[in-house]
Amino acid sequence: MKKSVCLACIGPLVITVSIFVTGCASFGLFGSTDAVDDAASEPAIVEDPVLQKLSFSVLHKADYNLDDSQTMKGFEVIETEADYRTVLARYSVEVPKQIDFTRQRVVLSTMGTQRSGGYVVTVMSAHEYTGRVVVSVQLTSPGDYCVTTSALSNPYEFVVIDTVKPIEFEETSVTTECAPLLPDTLETQRSPVLEEDRQTA
Repeated sequence: MKKSVCLACIGPLVITVSIFVTGCASFGLFGSTDAVDDAASEPAIVEDPVLQKLSFSVLHKADYNLDDSQTMKGFEVIETEADYRTVLARYSVEVPKQIDFTRQRVVLSTMGTQRSGGYVVTVMSAHEYTGRVVVSVQLTSPGDYCVTTSALSNPYEFVVIDTVKPIEFEETSVTTECAPLLPDTLETQRSPVLEEDRQTA
């Protein structure tokens, strides 16, 4: 799922689509009830409700990978300690954290190689359903007037989630809009993603 948001220009836009299914028939005192019988025989659509909101913790996060090699945007679920060590070694020299893979999973989100700094990948929330967990990831890009570094970047984030259910991902694309800077202004006016924002998403 992708949507582009201009943070400085518009407010939140919520579109709700409701679908109503009705049966049509002509009824009299002794009229036909075939349409009703057909509708009653159709299986009801059962929604998959959210069971709970899962907590998660950031393990490793940076704008550049270990050797500055080019990467592709993607999401990966890591299920074993050996895989965790192997994957982490491609991105960082940090020591792997202690993870209980009998009840936890490590999720890697990468934004791929970008032409400059100012790009951020952030896990915003994780929701548990009956047979799956949906992780929401926000991909933030700098606007035209944002001050960034000129070096190529490879934003990534490792998080740990308390679940062993299959994990699905949904992504949201956000553009940070910055005001044009005066010649003597050196600081960017980007609005960072706050830690409390991701837990309340």
